[in-house]
Amino acid sequence: MAARKSYDDAGCSAKSSPGVTPAMTPLSTLSSNATSVDNQDLMDQSQSPADGPVEPIAIIGMSCRLPGTATDISSLWNMLVSGGSAWTPGPGKRFNMSAFCDPTGTKPGTTNVGGGHWLKEDVAAFDAAFFGINPVEAVAMDPQHRLLLEVAYEAFENAGLSTEFLSGSNTGVFVGQWSSDYHEIQIRDTERNPQYLITGTGPALTSGRISYQFNLKGPCFTVDTGCSSSTVALHQAILSLRAGETAQCFVGGANLVLDPQRLSYQSRLKMLSNEGRSFPFDSRATGYGRGEGFTGVVLKPLSSALKDGDQIRAVIRNSVLNQNGRTAGITAPNESAQREAILRAYRQAKLPLYADYVEAHGTGTKAGDPVEAGAIASVLGRNRERGQELPIGSIKGNIGHTEGSAGLAGLIKAVLMLENGIIPPQVNYSEPNPEIHLDHLKLRVSNNLIPPLFMPGR
Repeated sequence: MAARKSYDDAGCSAKSSPGVTPAMTPLSTLSSNATSVDNQDLMDQSQSPADGPVEPIAIIGMSCRLPGTATDISSLWNMLVSGGSAWTPGPGKRFNMSAFCDPTGTKPGTTNVGGGHWLKEDVAAFDAAFFGINPVEAVAMDPQHRLLLEVAYEAFENAGLSTEFLSGSNTGVFVGQWSSDYHEIQIRDTERNPQYLITGTGPALTSGRISYQFNLKGPCFTVDTGCSSSTVALHQAILSLRAGETAQCFVGGANLVLDPQRLSYQSRLKMLSNEGRSFPFDSRATGYGRGEGFTGVVLKPLSSALKDGDQIRAVIRNSVLNQNGRTAGITAPNESAQREAILRAYRQAKLPLYADYVEAHGTGTKAGDPVEAGAIASVLGRNRERGQELPIGSIKGNIGHTEGSAGLAGLIKAVLMLENGIIPPQVNYSEPNPEIHLDHLKLRVSNNLIPPLFMPGR
């Protein structure tokens, strides 16, 4: 969390959506007018290290391809501020969703889900010649590789970094990816695999393709930690920048739903809602709705960004990564671990325990939402007066749970909120989950637009 145009990713693998493990979930807290907190117990636990705060990290570029009309950053903001949803009954010609649907989700090869959040564009379309890629090789490329390559190009462009500047530079690439549907489809016919299958569908090449394309010499890898993947990638990039290992980094997240078979696997574990929608913090929360998405940000140490005159869209004051440990089940959340992650993030950044808003994981699950709300409230909801409840929300109401790219989707929303000074309405929220006592927790979820609470540009 950070005062004046900042984002804090207190990543906690203590938080999870059922069926996703490990489960490090993004918690984005925003503040423009940080004030001290009187509670001595919390302040004692959040005392700063003696050697000063950790290095802030600047976000100097962003790009995305998200479901429905959210085809770029500005379109995403339009969707958010208008309270729009990207949900549709199916992905069009890609596959017939209704043919695989069974309300119980128990029959082999079926899903209980009646819809989802899909990219509007044709995911098979790709300008291979623009990137100098041989057509035969392009056919074998996972569309996730292709789309994230486009998002990386746009994020660098948004950051004002030319291909000439990037070539040979110490730029890191850190990507989060959970699904590999295209690979699973390709290997079903063992006699007709594409020639470039190995380099075309491997998750390692999702990040490797970007470093290769732009001739980047910094560290490069793809991480799979379930729905936390892009947030873990972000954390690793921050550590790399602070260690001086890289000069700047691209962080990306990728998720496509190409194969109905994975929907079947998830349905059998009761991970997904029947509607295929996410209902964050709502009484209708029974599981999450899947969403597709590609997200990318360009990072640089704040001191370097200021020195170089870069556009600074927001500042990450800190990130923290931890794990559930042993709980009631391997996907069950752990409130104390989440609480500790938030406290540690504030302590290391030498910030008071205050936020104007929290962009939560908020998948819309019975187990996850109450635990997450409790952890947030135990640290940031304390000592608030009636009428000053802490607003919380989740982008998953708009675009679904984009799984491997979900953390960065929440980050981009947080940045746009800071730039515009408005908290968008929470989509798919009507009444609170009965296990989340908002008044007692001093939290607030609003399905209306909240007027400016912080000044844009501060």
